[in-house]
Parts: sequence; structure tokens; C-alpha cells
Amino acid sequence: MKINNINNSHLYNTSKNSAVKKNEEQKEVTDSINISKQARELAENNKKLESVKQKIGENFYNRDEVISKTADAILKELYQE
Repeated sequence: MKINNINNSHLYNTSKNSAVKKNEEQKEVTDSINISKQARELAENNKKLESVKQKIGENFYNRDEVISKTADAILKELYQE
């Protein structure tokens, strides 16, 4: 019994033209994302929080100048009412 080869060449198109066409089609497709205003605000708040944590670690808030300004701001807020 003889088994003949199956002609599958139409399934495996290896011509350069088809590769170029596929690359051109892929270039046309682009991805994009939209970040909500709320998400951007959360990210910004996270950056501020990290900055405060760093300053606490460096004892920034234990300086007399910072303590004085903080006390002044609290008193100003209390007496505004």
C-alpha cells in the first residue's frame, strides 16, 4: 500500500509578501488606557503620603521651625470660627 503526501502548502504560506502584510496590519492596531480622575488623585495622594513618611523618618517634623508653623496654623484655624 502506498501513501501519497498530502498537499498542505496552502496552509503554510511562507511568502515574504504575507509576512509584510501581517506586520503592516499589526502596526495599525494600537492599545490605549484611560485612567480616571479619581485614580490619578489616589496616585497623587499616595505620593504625598510617601513623602510625609520619609520626612517623619528623617525627623523633619521635630524641628522647632516646623513645630512653630504647625502651632500657628492650628491657632489660626481655631480662632477663625
